[in-house]
Amino acid sequence: MFTNLFLQLLILATLAASLSAFAAPDKLAIAPPAPRPRPSLEIPTQKIDINKATAQELATVKGFSASQIKGLLSYRKFKGDFKSFDDLRGIKGFKRITAKRLKDIEDQLVIGSS
Repeated sequence: MFTNLFLQLLILATLAASLSAFAAPDKLAIAPPAPRPRPSLEIPTQKIDINKATAQELATVKGFSASQIKGLLSYRKFKGDFKSFDDLRGIKGFKRITAKRLKDIEDQLVIGSS
């Protein structure tokens, strides 16, 4: 009888030890997920010349859509260099743009000569 009780206690102790490994979070080998990189929200510090910029350079301007860039390049090809930012209002995609959004775009650009 004593041997039977001893064996039962030994089995319970072994079970408890093996189960404690699952219950103790410090013993689990699960690593926390790696932090996701956040997209850069910075506006380029160097202004882009609207009369010389390529499509790739214009794509870095926050607030430009692909269709606006296409219209801007088309305007430059057929009508020449921009004289002022008011010329943007003649391009499809800029006609209904808000004043604040246009100002944000202008802050990233400069009008140079060719």
